[in-house]
Amino acid sequence: MGASLADAGRTELREGELCGFTWRLSFKSITWFGPELASMPIRRHFHPNHTLTAPPDDPLWGNEEPQRHYWYFRPGPTAVTVLQVNTYPCLTVCRTPDWGWELENAVVRLTIDWAAGPNPGLPPDHPAAAETMTLEDIRERFHFAALMQDLGQNEFMSDDETEEEGSGSGSGESDSEGGGTW
Repeated sequence: MGASLADAGRTELREGELCGFTWRLSFKSITWFGPELASMPIRRHFHPNHTLTAPPDDPLWGNEEPQRHYWYFRPGPTAVTVLQVNTYPCLTVCRTPDWGWELENAVVRLTIDWAAGPNPGLPPDHPAAAETMTLEDIRERFHFAALMQDLGQNEFMSDDETEEEGSGSGSGESDSEGGGTW
């Protein structure tokens, strides 16, 4: 079997691939956004410093991110590796028929935006370019929320309990640091 056919069967997305592409974000049936949002090109860029950014004039974020978004790979609730972004539901990774990649959870789907070209990288003046959190810090920061997702316990908590758990247990961190809008 040729190398390209062997690679087509690979199911683990590599960090270089994740960070090398421009990704198109689409929401699945979010009624409060309205149908016009589905037709807008919403793009996201993953970076080697484990930040997630949007291009300027983004339809959701405008020219400023509402908060810093971080990503990392982690073991999922089953034997698969998933992509975790802040405290959002984890994204499963799968291959597409064109040998590309798709990232998906119950709310969003990200696919490679071939027309947009490769990830342009972080401009030096972008706030995320100065990010100093290490991958270990990022994992530690969002570890508890990821565990709760895997256990499915968020379904059984009241809104007040979920807010308390997501707020860093009184550490002074606001809940907005983990949630927000893609």
